[in-house]
Amino acid sequence: MTVDTQIAINNIELVNDSGIPDDNLTNNVRPHFQVTVPTDVNVVRLSIDGGKTWF
Repeated sequence: MTVDTQIAINNIELVNDSGIPDDNLTNNVRPHFQVTVPTDVNVVRLSIDGGKTWF
């Protein structure tokens, strides 16, 4: 049995862009993102500090 623990996520979209449209920058202190993953993915975890902490 092989368990794939990593996958490339190719579609991450900034949902609440409060600045110039489509520049992918926002002034929001809590930005929201839409992440599209393959249907066989059960869990997505996010790290914003290089992998020290996971959410």
